[in-house]
Amino acid sequence: MSIVLAPKRLTGPAQEPVSLAEAKLAAKVDGSEQDTLVAGLITVAREQAEQLTNRLFGAQIWRAELADWPAADQLLEVYGPTAVAVSYRTGATWTAVAPEAVAWAASGRGTVVAPVLGGSWPTLAAVALGPRVRIDITAGEEAEESVKLYIKASVTHWLQSPAAAQAGTLTPNPLFARLLDRSWVV
Repeated sequence: MSIVLAPKRLTGPAQEPVSLAEAKLAAKVDGSEQDTLVAGLITVAREQAEQLTNRLFGAQIWRAELADWPAADQLLEVYGPTAVAVSYRTGATWTAVAPEAVAWAASGRGTVVAPVLGGSWPTLAAVALGPRVRIDITAGEEAEESVKLYIKASVTHWLQSPAAAQAGTLTPNPLFARLLDRSWVV
């Protein structure tokens, strides 16, 4: 694949892989004063785990907006697709392409989308500016225990080591990344 497109996240997972109670227990945090902070740290840790593993945890919807139909060499950088919905501009409105008219598949680190074999994309409306094609990809898997442990360890580390969160960044602990390394699985 030669062209890589980075869709934008429309919705994150309905529920994080680690609950607020689980993260607070792991970090030995009592009370509710830090609940908002801990919840935010859980999200950041999940997103870091996603970046480190090239996987998504929990069902999420990502959208790519294009000026034209995707070419065969365009890879939409969304990992592990479970559903794809395509719509296109027909004047001022968006029209959905019938799901049975769309072929899609995981390909390396992303998703490819094409019309089904023998089919073709509909004609796009002429527009002065903006996208004419929307591709919504649903992706995400359940996080295994090693990912949950990575999230809890990261949250604990950030709460107990404020220097790791200095200057507005949450530095990942490189030792925790080993929890996400599948090459260690025997």
